[in-house]
Amino acid sequence: MDAIADDAQNVLQWARAEDPDARYTLNEYGVDHGDHEKIPIAANDGSRISRHEQLGRYIRLLEKLIQRGSPPDAVGLQTPHGSWGHHDRQVAAYDAIGNATGLGVHITEYRPSVQHLRKIGMPEDEIQARLCEYLENFLTCAFGHPHVEAFFFWGELGMFDERGPTKVYEHLRQLLRVRWRTQWSGPTNDQGVVQFRGFTGQYSLRWNRPSGQTSGQRFAVPAGGRPTELDLILPAP
Repeated sequence: MDAIADDAQNVLQWARAEDPDARYTLNEYGVDHGDHEKIPIAANDGSRISRHEQLGRYIRLLEKLIQRGSPPDAVGLQTPHGSWGHHDRQVAAYDAIGNATGLGVHITEYRPSVQHLRKIGMPEDEIQARLCEYLENFLTCAFGHPHVEAFFFWGELGMFDERGPTKVYEHLRQLLRVRWRTQWSGPTNDQGVVQFRGFTGQYSLRWNRPSGQTSGQRFAVPAGGRPTELDLILPAP
């Protein structure tokens, strides 16, 4: 563990000396909370460990880097290619990492496969429907978790074929660009106040000036579900 921490600390220090503005992520493959089956890869002493044990080792390495004053800026998780995991284990892994380290979690490489469904002869329409449901559940668990900061798809997920975008693409587009985005328009009340309920994130407010021009103001709705107030002084109509 000390030798691994030495290597990671050196790389992080070299990288930050070259570009201190970048965010650096320590990435790990295939860890899973609650999966105690031994994986078919031998350690250097010939023993075998589980994905749950590997998660524990990963957290201990992160804690060691924190103690040395050289932690990464975020914790990267790469899912095993082709794996459809359990959502309770998914959330438990985010909990374990975030609670132990205080670092944000980045899903760095996410690519579930459908080969296990094709092998049993499942009709393609049903495969696509199940994939859409699983992707939505996985994304909901990730986006809704307070420790998760970023999410990256990796490789081809069946979003496109020779005819263009597929049902999977359209399902994800609707989820990310429509259902999880807040779009509201309307007048103020007699005190000049507008109220809306929206998702956590970045916003841009637009209003029409008496001249006919449109002005804008950026603001953010923070995590935690607390009401946010923004005061703007606008010209009277």
